Amino acid sequence: MRRDITYKDMLIDDLQHLNRWRYSIEQASEELLTLDAEYTAIKATNYDKMPSGSGGNVQEEKLITIIARKDELSKVTEANKRKVRDMERLLKKLPEDDRRLIERMVINGEHADRIAADLGYERRQVYNKRNHALALLASYRWGVAFHS
Repeated sequence: MRRDITYKDMLIDDLQHLNRWRYSIEQASEELLTLDAEYTAIKATNYDKMPSGSGGNVQEEKLITIIARKDELSKVTEANKRKVRDMERLLKKLPEDDRRLIERMVINGEHADRIAADLGYERRQVYNKRNHALALLASYRWGVAFHS
């Protein structure tokens, strides 16, 4: 039986992707530099007289491919930057203790038992505090209707 996706599921999914989005932004910047170097190298080489076998210009095809890859990578990177900014802005609104708990448990995937031991809580208390913080995040993200 399939269960419905809740606001907690949506928030947890976004929070769990946060570090990957951060890394992808860094990685994409490097890849864009590589594509720029490839573009420059192709432009510097004259392939006008070189046959491609299909009657087309090999240099032109490579340049168009690089331009398309850069365009796609730039769009994905911009979307990831927006997602990171949105999530970081939401996290900053949380009280410090709630933010640290969400970072440890949801974003970094630290086990509830370890957090409970560190904070002197019962495991159930850690989940209750996490759920409270998620409800607070939801109210910031989607409005007061989600406030518990």
